[in-house]
Amino acid sequence: MSHFERILDTDVFQVEEEECVREALRLSRRGTGDFADHLIGQLNLARGCRYTVTFDRSLRSDSTFFLL
Repeated sequence: MSHFERILDTDVFQVEEEECVREALRLSRRGTGDFADHLIGQLNLARGCRYTVTFDRSLRSDSTFFLL
């Protein structure tokens, strides 16, 4: 269990957009993109965006992102 997950699982902290944070953690473990990229992508999806534009070539196969 990561430090982020431990924080999310405690009652001491309240994290906004917890579902997006958890999904970003899960996606970042795949090895494509890092946590910050996936968090931005998940937050954008939650707000109705179809994809997030990125320069990160490691995310080119992820349908959440559009590579420039």
